[in-house]
Amino acid sequence: MPSAGTLALLFMTLMDFVGLETSDLSGILDAVLNMIETAIGFLILGILALIYLLGLIPNPFPWIVF
Repeated sequence: MPSAGTLALLFMTLMDFVGLETSDLSGILDAVLNMIETAIGFLILGILALIYLLGLIPNPFPWIVF
């Protein structure tokens, strides 16, 4: 498991890459919440695809023709 210093350096590098300042707390919070929301969305889509591949539901994505 990486140390707190390594995680802080990684987080500051990502913030610098995106263009956020360390004093811009609302921007940082917004970016973190968007990342969490995107991860939850991908997780839900992955679970639906897995359930579909197991044959437990007929078609979870009706807009896609399988």
